[in-house]
Parts: sequence; structure tokens; C-alpha cells
Amino acid sequence: MAAKILLVWGGHAPAQVFTPDEKVPLAFSTNWNTGFGLELFVVGNHPDLGDWNPVAARQLRWTEGNVWTGTVAVTAGNALEYKFIVRTNSGTDYCSS
Repeated sequence: MAAKILLVWGGHAPAQVFTPDEKVPLAFSTNWNTGFGLELFVVGNHPDLGDWNPVAARQLRWTEGNVWTGTVAVTAGNALEYKFIVRTNSGTDYCSS
């Protein structure tokens, strides 16, 4: 199941208002053991997240403890759905068994 997010900025800090075309940083972080030679990417229903195309997915960065993180600038005012996918980072082999 895809996670759904509506870009609303707030929390404990004063709310910020973004114009519809403005880019907003969206941070991703998850703990995932991809196995040797594979990497974690995020892909979603918006061009900023690859339009569900696994080849256009945004690569996350591995950190100690198999924590993958990354920040993607997405257009404000959109409801987003996304998934994490595991794949190679090879230009000739995006999917493998």
C-alpha cells in the first residue's frame, strides 16, 4: 500500500505558506536491509517522484544501521503517494531477481 501525504507545513514551528508552484523539501527515511548490491529508491505519483516509473525513482542514501535517507524537492499543494523500491543502480539493469 502506498503512503499518502498532503504537503502541509507546520508542526511545532509557525506554519509556512507555499505558493502552488513552489518546491518544498520532503525528507524520507526508512530502515531497510536491501541486501548486497541493491539500493533503495522512492517513487510516487508526481513527476518530482518519478511518476511511478521505477527508472525515474529518486535514490536514497544508505547510512549505518541500514537506514536510508534522502530529501526530494516536491511541488507544494499536491497530494502525494509514494513507495520505497529496491533495485540496482545500473544503467542497463534496473530490475533483477
